[in-house]
Amino acid sequence: MRTVGVTSLTGNAGTVPSRGSRWLSGHSDPVARLVAPLLGMRPVSVEQLISGRANVFVRCATIIDGFVALGDDVRLCKAMAPIDAALAKALRPAFTPQLVRDESEADGAEDVAENLLFVAPSRQAALLFLRRSQAARAAALRLERAVAGKWEIGL
Repeated sequence: MRTVGVTSLTGNAGTVPSRGSRWLSGHSDPVARLVAPLLGMRPVSVEQLISGRANVFVRCATIIDGFVALGDDVRLCKAMAPIDAALAKALRPAFTPQLVRDESEADGAEDVAENLLFVAPSRQAALLFLRRSQAARAAALRLERAVAGKWEIGL
């Protein structure tokens, strides 16, 4: 048996310096591990499908852009039906004061990053704004789902 030299995984598959452990536990995407058997694929193949520049979501967005450009709303609705059904099944979090606080804090952090981008425009400020904006959208979506669940409103 031959031993191959091992290099540090920090910043590679194990941890991202600014965000801590990559997938909380383990070195592979938990979503990829969960759905791989359902798709008849290996987890690493599924992880490639859901991340990177050519991921399935980017490809779907490009196809949606094509439907929109042609005004083909009928086919767009048919194509989106499985995605809409999956999103409708998403568990709705409990509507709590903490959830409202989290959304408010994420929104505030986005506002600060946006102001920084305006006052001192740079690549770093742009990256910070994009990260904070994505986090704010995710927090807003969690809050929207909680509000819809609390008052039984379909989304």
